[in-house]
Amino acid sequence: MKRSASCRISTGDTGFLHPVMYPFALMHVSRSEFGFIGRLRPEDQGGGHAIHAFGRTDPALVGLPSAMEVVALVVGAPSANLKGPVPIEEAGWSLLRDDLESLTKELNGLYRRNRYPMKFQAMDLAFARPGDFTRKGKDHAERVQEELVDGLLAEGFVEHDTDDLSLNDGRTLEDVFAEISSKSPFGMRRMYSTKERHGTFVMLSNDRRPSCTDGGEGAILAMILNMKPDPDEASDYGSVFVAIGGAGACSRFTGATARYVNGLMDSAQRRAVRSLNWSKR
Repeated sequence: MKRSASCRISTGDTGFLHPVMYPFALMHVSRSEFGFIGRLRPEDQGGGHAIHAFGRTDPALVGLPSAMEVVALVVGAPSANLKGPVPIEEAGWSLLRDDLESLTKELNGLYRRNRYPMKFQAMDLAFARPGDFTRKGKDHAERVQEELVDGLLAEGFVEHDTDDLSLNDGRTLEDVFAEISSKSPFGMRRMYSTKERHGTFVMLSNDRRPSCTDGGEGAILAMILNMKPDPDEASDYGSVFVAIGGAGACSRFTGATARYVNGLMDSAQRRAVRSLNWSKR
């Protein structure tokens, strides 16, 4: 980490490259194994980032070497306007919020085409400790999940038993993630590896607020899943997947409903940021 901070083209503000920040185009042929990301210029001078990473190529592709070195420059835009997640640094931790726009757009489109009265917003909160390979606090994502669930229970949500959760066609949650993994680019499949990565799945609902729930016409649903640390990424401390949305009348996402869901998502991020101070360097 110290050597990467001395890179001449960067400002010295260097951090661990989380796998989801690996160039998406390369995820179709490789996956991130290790890397750094450094700021090129201060925000008031246009911002920009430099990425230096090493990836493992898809063994199913014949004729390619088994690994690749990647150098990428993103210039001409401040980090807040970059496409993709931007890390939040706090107390030696790096928190990466990804709003999963492509995933939510695809799922909400599927609901709409099949006339399912449901609509969701989702995000992935990933935790890393740049330069720290001790794995202290490796249960951090699980603890954050508990904190987020407690916040929703205090808001009036009710937790549901998911031990026997299955879809109408008989598929389990494990089956769904296995299907998503098989259709994902090579660089993203490990994120859906149920045996290695999936922790506890919690589902909650609120049929008392906001006004779209009046008369039992709708409900707000929340799903929270903690993902265990990637065993091949020493600085990875897992992540928490959060999906909050509406069913029935609440799926219309009118002004009050949208504001309520957005507020819950932002509250989840604030709780996650506060959690970064639980463990010291």
